Amino acid sequence: MTYNLSSPVPNPTKGIVKISYAVPKTSRVNIRVYNCLGQVVRTLVDEEQKPGVYTINWNGKDDEGRQLSAGIYFYQMISDDFVGTKKAILLK
Repeated sequence: MTYNLSSPVPNPTKGIVKISYAVPKTSRVNIRVYNCLGQVVRTLVDEEQKPGVYTINWNGKDDEGRQLSAGIYFYQMISDDFVGTKKAILLK
């Protein structure tokens, strides 16, 4: 198994986005959502995780629980020697 970050499902979306990722060894995993200005709007994962395949849901809201506006967002996974970035499109 290797590190992997999947594309969001469904994309584009009006609701919940499912994001799958794989961790091959115990390591600190950080997954954050960024707006087009590069600002962090949501932290989805920030913890040490054991090897495995994980799925998380993002509901299109920021860290304060506010619904984000329609547009393009990027989510990035950082863990040890891996960095992966994908794009999610929110519709109204």
